[in-house]
Amino acid sequence: MSSSIPSVLEPVKDQKHLLPLENTTTPSQKKPRSVFRVFLAVLVLLALSSLFFSRNLHTCSRSSASLSGHKQQHKSYYKKYTSFHLSRPLPTQQSGENNPGFKNYFDFNKRQSPTSALSQNYDPADYTRLFVYSSIDSLVNITFGYAQDDSSLISFAAQAVQPQDPASQVDLSFVTNERQGVTLYVNPLSPSVTTGFLNAGSVVNVNITLPRSLTLLTSFIVYVENMALGVGNTVNGNAIDALNINYKSGSFDISGLNATSASISSTDSDIYANLTVNSVLNLQSVSGNIGSFVNFANPSNSTVQVTTKSGNVTLAVLSDSFSSGTFDLDTISGSVSVYKNPDVNGELSADLSSAAHVNGTFNIDSKSDIPSLANSVNVDINSGIASLLFF
Repeated sequence: MSSSIPSVLEPVKDQKHLLPLENTTTPSQKKPRSVFRVFLAVLVLLALSSLFFSRNLHTCSRSSASLSGHKQQHKSYYKKYTSFHLSRPLPTQQSGENNPGFKNYFDFNKRQSPTSALSQNYDPADYTRLFVYSSIDSLVNITFGYAQDDSSLISFAAQAVQPQDPASQVDLSFVTNERQGVTLYVNPLSPSVTTGFLNAGSVVNVNITLPRSLTLLTSFIVYVENMALGVGNTVNGNAIDALNINYKSGSFDISGLNATSASISSTDSDIYANLTVNSVLNLQSVSGNIGSFVNFANPSNSTVQVTTKSGNVTLAVLSDSFSSGTFDLDTISGSVSVYKNPDVNGELSADLSSAAHVNGTFNIDSKSDIPSLANSVNVDINSGIASLLFF
């Protein structure tokens, strides 16, 4: 009987009865709960992805709008920049001869090749004032005269002999104005350089030829540093209304040139010339001497004015042309004198109040009175010797 009843202390042979109750389910019972958890995780991931994508999309839209605005602004600036520069010559590596618009903004001396030769014809009905201007010390050789043929135009030509050094080369140009004027400019390539051209061998040859039919040129003006002026072919009766020559040093010979009013001024050079006075002759020098033979074209109302600071003055007046008139010589610290050639008829009356001043009259006809509109000679010097001779 004891063998048929199991003891409570006897080990359990079937161990599965010792497992917890919840773990006793079968695999078929676990599957629905696992699928639900996976589905829930997917929904969470989708929600997070949607939130992240919407924020990035907003940022990209703002970036696209900003980029579009920058593109429009850049496009507007590009059009403005392009339209401005398309109308201007751009620096290239071509030479100035092959590319007239060549400019190098980093080297002024190489902006363009200098113009070394010019030649133009002008109608005297449109242009009657001629100028030659140079502010540098190049030697300017000028020949002025009248044509020997029947040409009806003014020929104005210039040619520069250029040194090898580009810094000593010059540029030539013609400029016209509304007052019937034509000016030849002799300019440096760099405006800051005005000296050294003469020592480098820079020479500019200028030739001006007027038509024979031009009986009166309004004005001819020369303003240069170093000059050599000569007269070519002349025509009797043709004249220049106003002749003005201003130079620092050099020489000139304008014998045979007829000017109603003439003014010649020099800084350092002597002035020696045979001159004819039609109305006014003005000779000035700072430190040079002045010597001139003067012929009066009109019997009256013509004036000669001579001024120098430290030079000497000698005037020889053709008495037959002077006819009658007055003279006045004055100096500060020098001496003055008046002479009449013994072979010359006429009467000389002088009041030599001092060695520094003398005035008086000359009359080729001693029986006639001096007219009210008489010719006159006036000389003013600071120092030196002033002499007036009637011959």
